Amino acid sequence: MGIEAIDHYNIQAPWNALLQTRSFYIDIVGLREGFRPEFRHRGFWLYAHKLPLLHLSEGTEVMREPRSSIDHVAFKCTGLQEIVTRLNDKKIRFRQQGIAQLQQTQLFFRDPLGNGIELNFNEVC
Repeated sequence: MGIEAIDHYNIQAPWNALLQTRSFYIDIVGLREGFRPEFRHRGFWLYAHKLPLLHLSEGTEVMREPRSSIDHVAFKCTGLQEIVTRLNDKKIRFRQQGIAQLQQTQLFFRDPLGNGIELNFNEVC
């Protein structure tokens, strides 16, 4: 057995919170909604290029206690200035960090459910 890559990650939340989270990942992060097989519960698959990277699944309640110690999910991105403008326009608080040795800029923020997001750009801030 050999792991080749991360296939997807799943976020579970009540329906209204899921709708808000879906809009956030489409409007802010830049994923797009695509095909999702029929399951017993409602949800969405959000794509980066042809990959269904984020699965959103309806759950009964937002967990008050963390179920894992995962801090954030990181995406490799392009268009640094575009996303900075989008975050500022939507008044989403973020932290920007440059890594000179890698000629990379990172943005850190949270989705509507509090999940950490890191966006990495091969662009210097």
